[in-house]
Amino acid sequence: MVFNVAKTCFFSLFALVLLVSCKHTTDTDIIRSGGNGNSTESENQPDTHDNASEVDEVDEVDEVDEVDEVDEVDEVDEVDEVDEVDEAQEDKLSLRPINGTISFPQIKSGADSVYYSVWAESKSDSPMYIWANRFVGSAWESAKVIGVSEQAISTEPQIAVDNAGNAFAVWIQERKESPEASEVWGAYYNVNSGWGSAEYIGGQQKNRQSAAKIPRVVMNGVGNAVVVWQQHEVVDNEPSYRARTDLWARSYSVDGGGWGSAELIETDDSGSARNAQLAIFSDGSVIAAWQQHDGIRDNIWANHYVPNEGWGSAELIENSSSGSTHSVQITSDHLGNAIAVWVQESATKAVWSNRYTSDAGWGIAEPIESSSSDYLGSVRVASEGVDGTAVAVWFGSDGESSDILTSRYTIDEGWSAIEAINAMSGELKISPRITSNKVGYSTVLWSQLKSGSRSLWSNIRTPGVGWGEAKRIYNNISGDYSVALNRESGGSMALWIHGYQSLQSSFFKPDESWKMPEKVNIQSEEVKE
Repeated sequence: MVFNVAKTCFFSLFALVLLVSCKHTTDTDIIRSGGNGNSTESENQPDTHDNASEVDEVDEVDEVDEVDEVDEVDEVDEVDEVDEVDEAQEDKLSLRPINGTISFPQIKSGADSVYYSVWAESKSDSPMYIWANRFVGSAWESAKVIGVSEQAISTEPQIAVDNAGNAFAVWIQERKESPEASEVWGAYYNVNSGWGSAEYIGGQQKNRQSAAKIPRVVMNGVGNAVVVWQQHEVVDNEPSYRARTDLWARSYSVDGGGWGSAELIETDDSGSARNAQLAIFSDGSVIAAWQQHDGIRDNIWANHYVPNEGWGSAELIENSSSGSTHSVQITSDHLGNAIAVWVQESATKAVWSNRYTSDAGWGIAEPIESSSSDYLGSVRVASEGVDGTAVAVWFGSDGESSDILTSRYTIDEGWSAIEAINAMSGELKISPRITSNKVGYSTVLWSQLKSGSRSLWSNIRTPGVGWGEAKRIYNNISGDYSVALNRESGGSMALWIHGYQSLQSSFFKPDESWKMPEKVNIQSEEVKE
């Protein structure tokens, strides 16, 4: 009886924390943005399915955060990790931000130790705009508005960076007078001339605005990009949040004339397709993975995009009939392979995976972890090094406490034994984000709850050494967070929300501590239209 009461209290607190987290995040965990070739991240985009505030954010693969050139084996493709959103929360996640707040922070690394960040920010007297900034050398530049419309609210930004330092940012733009009329917009950053004008990417159907949401973007090393988003079908000539959701995509070619036409990447009308994640390869090909309802349960599907050929046919990558699946994430490696991970609900909850190889396609799904955990979620994955290694991370709870758990995949040995990488047992630990790079480093962030406040923690895996000691980065964070790794070293940049109106960052160098926080939304008082 005492255990049951304690367990009930734990989960009541757990649900409250996740609710507060989700209110100011759109992570799923991202996940987490496109792949361009040097680091892979699985971070901020919301994993709202599990009620975990992930938006984290996107996993990325090798930081190019997005993709590497076709002939460069040492650049990595990125995965777009972006967190999930379940149907029950889709209506809440998107579009009515609180005035005077920051949400959806995302960060990616580029060449020469430059970091790129985007976020949504509103003022008490203005709508929600999309902002961007760069960390160059040892300091942040002045923040700039890249998505402005007096008639719209902009939210859910994502960003991808190529090997030269060019970038794409995409976001959702909702008209004030019609919340259901939301579209995908974007802007291009040229390393020589800065941000260009915002442009429409997708979201209209039958000459009407539909309800678009949860955009994902990946970019390879030479600048080719793919955007995928979730869109409600139009019913009786009107868009509706209650209608089935489809997945749409649009590709951008540097040498092929810019943006192509928007197209469906799945055609199964039996249930909603949602929470798409992306992984990109050095040649510009992309794999999308998502969850889709079949009328009974959610299953994990995938499709493959090839430049100059388009999207193939969607296929199931798991065959369980014992329960629903959710929280899928995907990452690609330097060898042309990919790994998808997700949560499988059955008699016991478990983390499952499937591996895609360039010569044989998808293999057979297998469990990474099968446990008696009362709750697990926020699964993320990133490619580490250049030999096909991947690292998965998630949180698990037995009803009394929770841990940040990880397993490492190698081609020769498969998935390793699970280990906890957090400190201080007994505190509530949730919403991990992971990023890895081609030289073999991995960095994980997560949040811990104690006495009603949330602190940001990290652990870093060093090549040849393994995981280090968990370190606290900051006390009393107020919202979501994101992390990126230097493409050529173990340097990491963490980004988080403090006080709902301040975006903070800290930089880590191997053999040193996390630096004192610095403000990222510098000069955000001026809205330059």
